[in-house]
Amino acid sequence: MSIQTVKYYDFIKAQEIIENHTETLTSAHLGMFEDWLWTAEPVFEDGQFTKYLLTTEKIAGIDGSCWATPTLLLEFKDRPPEFISCFYEKEVIK
Repeated sequence: MSIQTVKYYDFIKAQEIIENHTETLTSAHLGMFEDWLWTAEPVFEDGQFTKYLLTTEKIAGIDGSCWATPTLLLEFKDRPPEFISCFYEKEVIK
C-alpha cells in the first residue's frame, strides 16, 4: 500500500466561476489538462448549463487523477479562452 495525492474535480468552484461569467461566455468545458482531447466535456453552452455541476460526480467517467490536472476551459465572446485549474486534493491509500 502507498499513499497518493489525488486531484479531484471541484464542481462547486467550476459552477461558481461559470455563474460569474455567464454573460460573456460562449461555452465552458471540464477535463484533465494533460489529457484534454480524451477527457474534456462541455458543461455550459449557449447561455445554459449542459450539466448540473452541483450533482455531477464524474466527467468522461473520471472523478480525479493522481497525475493530471482537473481544469475548466472558459471560452468567451470577446476575449481569448482561459484555462483555470479546478480541483481539490485528497490523500488516498492505493
